Amino acid sequence: MRWHLTLILLLSFLSSIAQKKQSFQLIFPNGDTKNINTNCKDSLCLQKEIQKTSLELLSEGYITLFTTTDSVKKVYTGKKFYLKNIDKGNINPLIYEKYWDIKSPDEFSPPWIEQSLESTLQHFENNGHPFASISLDSVKINNDTVWARLNIDLGPLVKIDSIIIKGNTKLNPQYLFKHLSLSPGDVYNESQLLGIPLKIEELSFTRLKAPPSVIFTTQSTKLTLELKKARTSNFRGIVGVQPDGEGKTSITGEADLLLHNNFYRAEKVGIRWKRVQSGSQNLNLLLQYPYIFNTSFGLNGTLDLFRQDTTFSNLNTELGLQFLLSTNHFYEAFIRTKNSNVLSQELTSSTSNASVKQTSYGLGYYVEKLDYSINPYKGFQLKVQGAAGKKITQNNSINLNPELDSLKNNTNEFTSLLEAHAYLPLTNRITLHLKVRDERLINEVLFENEFYRLGGLNSLRGFDEQSIFASSYTLASIEPKFILEKNAALFMFFDYMYYENKTSERFIYGNPFGFGLGLNFEARPGIFSFSYGLGQHVFYEDGIKKDNGFSLSSGKVHFGFISYF
Repeated sequence: MRWHLTLILLLSFLSSIAQKKQSFQLIFPNGDTKNINTNCKDSLCLQKEIQKTSLELLSEGYITLFTTTDSVKKVYTGKKFYLKNIDKGNINPLIYEKYWDIKSPDEFSPPWIEQSLESTLQHFENNGHPFASISLDSVKINNDTVWARLNIDLGPLVKIDSIIIKGNTKLNPQYLFKHLSLSPGDVYNESQLLGIPLKIEELSFTRLKAPPSVIFTTQSTKLTLELKKARTSNFRGIVGVQPDGEGKTSITGEADLLLHNNFYRAEKVGIRWKRVQSGSQNLNLLLQYPYIFNTSFGLNGTLDLFRQDTTFSNLNTELGLQFLLSTNHFYEAFIRTKNSNVLSQELTSSTSNASVKQTSYGLGYYVEKLDYSINPYKGFQLKVQGAAGKKITQNNSINLNPELDSLKNNTNEFTSLLEAHAYLPLTNRITLHLKVRDERLINEVLFENEFYRLGGLNSLRGFDEQSIFASSYTLASIEPKFILEKNAALFMFFDYMYYENKTSERFIYGNPFGFGLGLNFEARPGIFSFSYGLGQHVFYEDGIKKDNGFSLSSGKVHFGFISYF
C-alpha cells in the first residue's frame, strides 16, 4: 500500500505543476480538437504562443481562423483556401507597401505569407505595441480565388518608464539607460530588448543572473534586470628577474591598482608604478568616466611620469573626449602635452637628449569585442590614434649645448598608433592570439629622451624591461594558447619587431625577436602568472651590423600576480 500512496502523491504533484502552465485548443472544421500545451505562466506569453500558431495556420491557407476569449482559449481554424490577393485594410499604406506589395500572383506562397505576417507584427512590436495582433478578414471567394483584407489590432501604446536592478551589482540606472541605448519614456522595442544580454556582456564588471523581463501594468512598464557582480577591480604585481651586463642578476618590479565601478557609473581609476632599472621609475595615472551628464560623451585622462636615473625626466598628459557608441566602442578627440627635461649638469656636444615641450591634438577610435576579457578565447580589439602638434626644443641653463643651436627649435611633430588583437578559436580549448602594434614618431628633429621604450613582459618578451629605444617600430606576436580553466592557460609566444632609432647624430635599426612559454593559473588569493623568454637582438648602427648573441643564460623570467575584488 505504501507504494500506491507514493504513486498517488507523485501524480498529484505532477498534476499541480501541469496546472500552472497554460494551454489552448485548436478546433478544426470537422469538429476535431487538439490541445496545445505551452510553458507559459502568464497571459502575455500565452497570447504570443497563440499568435505564433495562428501565423503558421494562416501561412498554410487557413485564412478564416479566429480565436475566442473564453476561459479556455480556442483557435477555430476554418477551411483551407488559396490566396490570390490581400487588401491593405486598416494598415498604414507605407507599411503595407513595405511588407505586402505584390508584383504577381506567384508570390502568394505560404512561406511568403508567413514572412509578411511576421514582419508586419515585428514592426509594431518594435514600435510600442507588444500586444498587437494581426488577422485576415472580409474574405471573398470566387472558385479557387480568394481576396482578403488585413486587419491589425494594435493594442495599447507601451513605453518603458524605468529600470529595476536586482542582484548584488550596484549601478546607476541612468548609466544603464545610456549603455542600453534607452531613455525613460522610450516606446517598447522588442528587438532592442532582445539585444540586452549582448549589451550586458560588454560590461566586464557584471553579468546577467537571469534573462531580462518586463513588468506590464496599466500605469507603467518596467524593465527588470537581475545582475551578478563580476570581480574586475584588481591589484597586480609583477617581478622580473634578469641578468645585467656584468653577469649579475637585477630585479625589476611593477605594481598596479585598478578600481572599476566604485562610484556605480562604470568608471575606471588606475595607478601603476614600475621600477625598470636601478634609479629609473615610472608612474601612470588613469581616469575614465563614461556618459558624463547622461550624454553619449565620456572623459579619458592619463598622466605618465618617467625618470631615467639622473639623465632626464618626462611628464606626459592626455585628456580625451569620447563619443561612446557603447562602453567598449567609441571615437575620441584628445589633447596631449609632453614635457621632457634633461637633468644632467654636464656640458656635452651630444644632441642625443634635449629638453622639449609639445602640445598636440589628435583623433582616435577603439572597439573591443571579447568573450571574456581576463582570459579571452575569441574576439578582437582595435585601437587607432593619430595626432599632430608643435614641438619646442629648449637649450636651457641645465643643458647648455652649443650643438642644439644649430637645430630647429620649433618643428611640427606627428604621432600614430595602430594596435590590433585577434583571438581565433582552433579547438574547444585552443585559441590563437595574434597581435600587431605599430607606433611612429615623425619629426625632423628627434631626441632619445622622447622615444618609445620597449622590451619586457608587455611588449617584446625575452628582453630587459624598456631596454630598446625607438622612434618608430612595428611589433608582431603570435601566441597559441591552451585554456586549462576559465582563468588558467598554458601558452607559447613568438614576438618579432622591426624598429628605428633616428636622431640628428645617428641612425639605428634592428629586428629583435623573442620566444618562450608561460602559464597562468588561479588560486584562492588570485591569478598567478609565470613566463620565461629568450631573445636575440640584431641591429645596424650607421650601416654596421651588431648582434648581442643568443644564450640560454640570458633568459628573462617574469612572475606576476593579479588579485580581483
